[in-house]
Amino acid sequence: YKVTTIFNCAPAFRNLDPEFRSCTDLLVVNESEAEALVDFSVRTIEDARRALKSLLEQDGYSIGIIITLGENGCLFGERMANNSIRHFPAREIKAVDSIGAGDAFVGALAHYMSHSKNLNSIELDKAISLAVEYASLSVERKGAQASYYFINELEEKFRI
Repeated sequence: YKVTTIFNCAPAFRNLDPEFRSCTDLLVVNESEAEALVDFSVRTIEDARRALKSLLEQDGYSIGIIITLGENGCLFGERMANNSIRHFPAREIKAVDSIGAGDAFVGALAHYMSHSKNLNSIELDKAISLAVEYASLSVERKGAQASYYFINELEEKFRI
């Protein structure tokens, strides 16, 4: 069996052990966590793009790196596609409570990746898009776990 590892580096710290990076397939960080890893400000999509380029220069992360950007969705730097960087925008929503949105994103991402039969760029894009959507939905409700949709609600909402 092949096990895919997703590391949500929260809280992040600067000198992440290179051996640990080699065991991580997909790194997921938010803007402030990305700042800790690259040691420069990550406040805009362009800053995040620059941070991704810097992180992709490091060894490890065989699938790639995701930087979540709150209301701006996320950026994905994909190793399997020659370090291409793609933006996955979030839809415009009425935010009520953002607590737990990052956890919602990572949980949904792991769920959708685990249901992929062939983890290629197309399947990754689908999993990331759905994770962005799920995290967006989670901020429309109050609370952390209380804001998370059940799988049957998602299937109905997304028709999947």
